[in-house]
Amino acid sequence: MTTVAVVLAVLAAASFAVAAVAQHRAARGPGDTGTAPLRALVRRPLWLLGTGAAVAGAGLHAVALGLAPVALVQPVGVLAVPLGVLAEHRLAAREGLPPGAGAGTTAGVALAVAGVAVFVLVSAGSPSGVRFDPGTVLTTAAVLAAAGALTLLLSRRVHGTARCLARSVAAAVAFGLVSALLRAGLAHLTGPGASAAVLAAIGVLLVAALLVGGVAVQLAYRSGPPSLVLACLTVLDPMVAVGFGVTALGERIGTSTLDAVLAGGGALLAVAGVVALARHHPDARARDTARAPGPARLTDPARLTDPVRPTRP
Repeated sequence: MTTVAVVLAVLAAASFAVAAVAQHRAARGPGDTGTAPLRALVRRPLWLLGTGAAVAGAGLHAVALGLAPVALVQPVGVLAVPLGVLAEHRLAAREGLPPGAGAGTTAGVALAVAGVAVFVLVSAGSPSGVRFDPGTVLTTAAVLAAAGALTLLLSRRVHGTARCLARSVAAAVAFGLVSALLRAGLAHLTGPGASAAVLAAIGVLLVAALLVGGVAVQLAYRSGPPSLVLACLTVLDPMVAVGFGVTALGERIGTSTLDAVLAGGGALLAVAGVVALARHHPDARARDTARAPGPARLTDPARLTDPVRPTRP
């Protein structure tokens, strides 16, 4: 069963990579300025293909988690980042565009993958019981949902790579919250004294988190390279879920000081990888250069996913 779980997790990672690249390309289709309303995307076959790949990836990942421990399955999902970068690189080469996998980009991917793998392996390697307190769970979930929605709203006030990062962070917080709420809901449902009102409140927050995450990730794909979006999701999603488990469900991260140090080091390493990816990815550099004042703005805005509005004389 373990081998089957690993194979399913690899297929899920490949599906998420395909979804990211396809939805990103659909959002910046031919003649698209990158500002088309989201409702226009549902008429684009490439976007529907990406959505189908994302749904398939989620299903494969869920089945894999049912067959093997999260400590084994979750790190495999990090493969979505290098697979997404590889897909970007091959498509760029086919279209005669600058390659997306330079030395800085490759280093950023490697750091993000290694950091998340260390963090998840340490944090998921020490199971503990769940302490369900409805007030704490709902309050923590509401705060996280509000933080994701606020980050998404504030992303309108920044531009370039910062906008892509803000939207990706909002999506990661929302999707991490979805996983945490599913875990909390199951713990409450199977525990003593399950309350229909509490389950309904969890359901409302879960739907809200799904909506915020879905909108945020689509906007992020329109604002920057899919590998950067994937990296943010891969880094922050498990950290939000684990953090929720620690603060709201009383779970433990590791069993020793060394475990805590390793988990913290992995988190910092993963964040460093995302920063490196944001700084060195050609797509991100092009957008930031195009927004720079003076002669530096030499990039054609029509080639960018988050174009520069012309200024009035």
